[in-house]
Order: sequence, then structure tokens, then C-alpha cells
Amino acid sequence: MIDLLSLAPDAARDALAQWLAARGEPAYRAKQIVPRLWQRPAASWDDASDLPTGLRRALAEAFPLRRLELTARQLSRDGTEKYLWSLGGGKRSSRCSFPRGGAGRCASRRRKDARWDACSAPRGEWGSART
Repeated sequence: MIDLLSLAPDAARDALAQWLAARGEPAYRAKQIVPRLWQRPAASWDDASDLPTGLRRALAEAFPLRRLELTARQLSRDGTEKYLWSLGGGKRSSRCSFPRGGAGRCASRRRKDARWDACSAPRGEWGSART
């Protein structure tokens, strides 16, 4: 299994082209599939309804799509929102959204099995920290 989303777009296109050729699929299928990775992302291959069902099943087996999973969301009284995303493999990423009109800062804090790292951004923008 290859994680296409961890490859650079050209490398993902090449891996798909080789796999499609080995299956006897037409070359134009790569042009249909690659946009479903980044430009019009599919949560799963089943969502790529412009592809034949058999091809979607084969893609799911050969190239599973690993998307971010929301692990936790916090909303404070001042409107600051914090999100903790699971990246797979035990890695996490946090994102903060601050309301407009003041200084933005997320304080580091521990919470059961998750750690929110510090992030700072102007109000109305996103800050981030990788855990």
C-alpha cells in the first residue's frame, strides 16, 4: 500500500500511472484520479463517483486515503476555537482560530492524552502548532 497523499504530486501521478498501466486501465484515468487527491479531495475513494466502481474498490485497497480526523474541539468564551487533529501514526496537529479585535494566543496546556501547544496569530487568522 502506498500513501499517495504523502508523495509530491508528480510522484503520486507517476505511482498512479504505473499502477493503472499494470491493471490495463486507460492512461486518462490518472488525470481523473489526481485531482481527487488535492484539488477536489475525496474523503474516500467511494466519493469519487466519476470513476467506475471496480476501480474505486481497487484504489481503496492499493492506495487508502488517510485524511485528518478531528480529535477534539474547544470553544472559549472569547470566541477562540481550538482544534486537535489526528494525523495518524500517533502524530497530532492543533489549529486555533481567533475572533477579530485583539491579540491572539493559545496557551499550552495538557488535557488527558492530548497536548495543546502554544500558537499565536492575529485575530481572525489561524495559528498552528504540531504536537
